[in-house]
Amino acid sequence: MSPEELFDFEQRVGQLPPGEQMELIERLLRRLRQAYFTDHEALERGLREMAADPDVQRELNQRDEEPRHAAG
Repeated sequence: MSPEELFDFEQRVGQLPPGEQMELIERLLRRLRQAYFTDHEALERGLREMAADPDVQRELNQRDEEPRHAAG
């Protein structure tokens, strides 16, 4: 995927409601786990650490707020 296509994809995903974004991410992670990872516990541990990371939480919260500011 070219950088332009990747940017377009990211923009389109960003327009989805947060619940649909999360569902898409979960589906993609499930596919990655099944196709590429054999150490599922390490992956789960990494995901838990990422979800608990304040920087990741701040980024997700900012992304959730962007559509509200654009609509208002």
